[in-house]
Amino acid sequence: MAFSQSLTLISKCTIFPDQKSIHSDVKLSVSDLSMLFCHYIQKGGLFARPPIPIDCLFSLLQCGLSQTFSHFPPLTGCLNTDPSDYVYITCNDGGVNFIHASAIHINVHKSLSPIDVPNYVKEFFVFDRTVSYDGYFKPILAVQVTELANSVFIGCSLNHAIIDGMSFWSFFNTFTKVCGTGAKKILRVPDFRRELVLISPTYLKVPECGPKSWCALPWLAVTCSRKLPSSKMTTFRMAVNCCHRLEPKLDPYYFENAIQSISTYASVGDVLSRDLRWCVEQLNKNVTAHVNATVRRCIDD
Repeated sequence: MAFSQSLTLISKCTIFPDQKSIHSDVKLSVSDLSMLFCHYIQKGGLFARPPIPIDCLFSLLQCGLSQTFSHFPPLTGCLNTDPSDYVYITCNDGGVNFIHASAIHINVHKSLSPIDVPNYVKEFFVFDRTVSYDGYFKPILAVQVTELANSVFIGCSLNHAIIDGMSFWSFFNTFTKVCGTGAKKILRVPDFRRELVLISPTYLKVPECGPKSWCALPWLAVTCSRKLPSSKMTTFRMAVNCCHRLEPKLDPYYFENAIQSISTYASVGDVLSRDLRWCVEQLNKNVTAHVNATVRRCIDD
């Protein structure tokens, strides 16, 4: 990434797992493959500056990441396609980018106060606007730790074809626990099995080349602002978690994408002439109807 005047690059290195992986290649599931052309997930945490020298902090974070990666071997691998055109994660211990950046002139209140997120916040993430398909050529994960005036921001950019939001927080929470306690063993072991319903021969072969109520508000607001004819059909697309919808249910710590995209349709006239509660009801009906049979039908189609 290119650093602007907002940030100063202090150092860059590669973090490897502290134990060699014996994990076999991991197939991409139907849900994984659909994310290949989505941007990397960008999430992070803002922390008060700890009462230890900054060099000690970075040594602790690097050591913690190395230990955590031993429990999450796909994150230090890369995308690969075999001769039969099946897409895999090769768990080759290729490592993860670790960036130390400085922006000590930026106060945490400056970042949190505006209604809109300041543009410089994008620079807290290494792979901003990177597409997941680039996982063939770039690391699956990059971690950037940015020093601010009175705090530290840890930003993670993660390939969306490898992981969804729930899986990300499983990784990040494990990382923070390892850093905080030095634990070598973890209680919540991620599940990388791929002999599951989300694997489909139809979708695996590709060439190498409960909604929240607030979801209804942007549907209503955007429809209103577009000023389309009342007969025009609108579509609201959202992702649903499939783990608890399948029978039998997936392991709660199933790691990687277990989501499907669903669409809710309504005419402009219906969206604008009814209240917000009606829009919420339409979304809820659609999500509730996305049961085991629906999930499996989407995989088989």
